[in-house]
Amino acid sequence: PELVSLEISDDVDSDVIDNLLLNLPKQTAELSIAVKSLRSTDYINQLEIAEKVAHTLKGVGNTVGISGIANITYCLEDIFEVLLKAKKMPSVLLYEALQNATECLVEISEYLEGVGAKPDQAVKVFQEILTWSNNIKSDEFIAHTEEAAASYINREDGNKHIDTAATIENANEISADLSLRVSANLVDDLLNS
Repeated sequence: PELVSLEISDDVDSDVIDNLLLNLPKQTAELSIAVKSLRSTDYINQLEIAEKVAHTLKGVGNTVGISGIANITYCLEDIFEVLLKAKKMPSVLLYEALQNATECLVEISEYLEGVGAKPDQAVKVFQEILTWSNNIKSDEFIAHTEEAAASYINREDGNKHIDTAATIENANEISADLSLRVSANLVDDLLNS
């Protein structure tokens, strides 16, 4: 929990805090819009925007000592850099994790502004995005996650069409390292059990 603390350091100048609170909503909204576009044809441009905003937010978080902002955006920046270098669109599972993290940052911004509740899923979101950040640095991992996502999404076995949302949910439950490959028959068994 201390890694996603939203406490502001006591020794930070009030002008710096005011500046943070003035710019944070705009920056988190910009990040959210860019992340939502990462599965579009414009994903390279959106990755560049997302990486820059995450870098800025990481610096802000470190400056005012808000570890929740600094740590989540540190992981996001790592992921965006790897995807940019590889010129890869995030897999469906990674895309979902990125959206969860940016939604959490929007909620953090609203909490710090005093217009929203403290996000109760921050620890879970940070653990998820940290796992991706720690593993995505290998090209092999990116390839495996793409293959795994492809096997989960829109796969047909005979005349049966696998439900995407249910399949992703089951895949998340059974995939410890997010690179597990599952046969269509096993997915069918999971969905029908």
